[in-house]
Amino acid sequence: MCIILKSIDQSIIQNTVSYLQSTLIYFRLKQMKSFNIPFENASMESEFERSGSLSI
Repeated sequence: MCIILKSIDQSIIQNTVSYLQSTLIYFRLKQMKSFNIPFENASMESEFERSGSLSI
């Protein structure tokens, strides 16, 4: 019984982690798009660094 609960817990934790990672990526992309307007001439890479440093 204990082993079954452990495996269920692990799968829930893994699902939660992957969900949080995907939402974090989504919000970073959303931030990136919102910052595209003021920094139109900046390259995509520096754009991503800006949004990444702000989200942390």
